Amino acid sequence: MGFSGKSKFTHIFMVVDYFSRFVWAFPCSTPDQAEAIRCLIWLFSIFGTPISIYVDIGTHFTGRSMARFLQDHKVFFTPAPSGAKRATGMVEKMNDILEMILKKQSNQSEWP
Repeated sequence: MGFSGKSKFTHIFMVVDYFSRFVWAFPCSTPDQAEAIRCLIWLFSIFGTPISIYVDIGTHFTGRSMARFLQDHKVFFTPAPSGAKRATGMVEKMNDILEMILKKQSNQSEWP
């Protein structure tokens, strides 16, 4: 999810625990593998390493750095089917909710 404003952060990396429905949203300066790995390292250090993750097929999940990171942590990686928005529906719904909250909390002229 991308947004604009005066902050150096222009994107949000969102993680949803499908069991508990708990959401983590991390501000990121770029939508790349390094930022995604940074967020996952924080989550793993607090909650432990998951057995598997289910992700969209964005480039921040499909590159060598992410593959190496997940392999080093013994995390099974399951990509969602391309173009199947329903497959990642929970995250998409959380994106919509977060966008609505941010729009209400921020100056409308700063929002795309």
